[in-house]
Amino acid sequence: MPTPCLKEFNPKNPKHVIWLKELTTLIQNMDMSMGHKMGALIKQNPFNVEIPMEAFIDVHAGLSIKYAGAVLDKNAWLP
Repeated sequence: MPTPCLKEFNPKNPKHVIWLKELTTLIQNMDMSMGHKMGALIKQNPFNVEIPMEAFIDVHAGLSIKYAGAVLDKNAWLP
């Protein structure tokens, strides 16, 4: 199964990058009480794609790799 959001993610789109940044921050600060925040952020993704909760780590990894490549190619929006 392909990673949700990967083809929709545009590293030049500020809304996409800000959402990835929010997801990254949430993951970095996550504890057992943050599940509801994770669910809300996943549902409010800017891609209009349903993301199963069990796929969030694949989504984060895939988008992060795609974004990093775009940054290195100087082809990304930087917050």
